[in-house]
Amino acid sequence: MTLSRDGMRILASGTNPDDPSLLYDIESGTSKALNVGYNFGTVLSHDGKKLLAFSMPIALWDTLNGNVMTTGQMGLYGEAAFADISADGKRAVSVSTDGKVTLWDVDSIKIIGGPYRGYEGAVKSIAFSPDATHLAIGLSTGSIVLMQCDAGELKSTPGGFTGHTDWVKSVAFSPNGQWLCSGAEDGSIRVWDVETGYALARPVSHEGKVWSVSFSIDGKKILSNGSDRTVRVWNVEDR
Repeated sequence: MTLSRDGMRILASGTNPDDPSLLYDIESGTSKALNVGYNFGTVLSHDGKKLLAFSMPIALWDTLNGNVMTTGQMGLYGEAAFADISADGKRAVSVSTDGKVTLWDVDSIKIIGGPYRGYEGAVKSIAFSPDATHLAIGLSTGSIVLMQCDAGELKSTPGGFTGHTDWVKSVAFSPNGQWLCSGAEDGSIRVWDVETGYALARPVSHEGKVWSVSFSIDGKKILSNGSDRTVRVWNVEDR
C-alpha cells in the first residue's frame, strides 16, 4: 500500500502480482483498477498521476487514462524488489533481488546512478528523502541505513537507527525530512530523528507484522497496515 505525497491517492496491490492494482481517490471515495500485469513492484509519483511498475521492461503508467507512457530496460542487476519515486517526480530508485540499488531518470527510464551496495543484510524497503539527496534503506537485519544518492555512500549517525528485531518492511520520511518512520515484521512502528538516528518516541505496534507506513502530507499522522488486516492512523504528537 502506498499513499501519494499529496495525500489524495492510495495505491493498493495484493500479494498476487497477476491481480490489478487499485488506485483509490480519497476525496471522491472512488477507485480505479490498473492492469499493470506481472511486476516486481509498483510506486506512485508525488501527485499520484504516474505509476512506475518494475517489470520486464520497466513501465511508466499514466494513472488518469490507464495507458503506458514509456518503457525502459531493467539492466543486468536482477529483478526489482523495491522502488520509490522522488518528490519532484524526476528520479526513481529500485532495489534488485541481488541487493543492488540503482537510480533512474523517470521520464527516459535510463540509469543515472549505481548499482550501489555497501550494507549488511538484504534490502526490504527503500525511500527517498523529500529533497532526493538521501535514501533510507530498511534491511533484513532490523537495521536502517542512510545512503547519499549521488555518491552511493552510507551516512553514519550516532544512534544508528537500532531497535527493530526483524525485517524492516517499510520506511518513510516526514514531509520536512527531519523524521523517518519505519515498520517491521516484529510488529513495531518507530519514528526516528534523521540527523542523529535516535528514536524520537516510544514504538507503537500492530497485532502482527507491519507491511507499510506513510506520513500524512502535514507530517502529523502516520498511516500503517499489517498482517492483522487493519489500516491504522497514528497521531505523531501522541507518540
